[in-house]
Amino acid sequence: MTPQKAFDIVAPALLQQGSKATNDGWYCYRTRDGKKKCAIGHLIPDSLYSKGLEGLGVSYFFNNSLYRLCQNGEFLFPIEHAEFFVQLQGIHDKYSPSHWFYALEKLANKFNLSMECIKQLRPR
Repeated sequence: MTPQKAFDIVAPALLQQGSKATNDGWYCYRTRDGKKKCAIGHLIPDSLYSKGLEGLGVSYFFNNSLYRLCQNGEFLFPIEHAEFFVQLQGIHDKYSPSHWFYALEKLANKFNLSMECIKQLRPR
């Protein structure tokens, strides 16, 4: 998956969600009720998700062949974009939801991505 495609999926999803995905105070890919996801959780299709992924940072998907998630013959998280995916995950984990838009904007600028997918979600 390219950074732009990932950004186009995650940025609006996070901003519309408006709160962090946590289980018992811990960040997670998906909440138990399935209503919230972290940034990387929004990219993992139901067919590839398992509870066994919880607790593993996205960097684990680059460094452990058992967790190289593939769909349609392509890696979801290509190693050549590792820095992008790690920083994308960090937006959910490190920033409060009220700061997500600006963190996403900074990420988009750093990786030369279009923000067209969230321009209508800019805080007023």
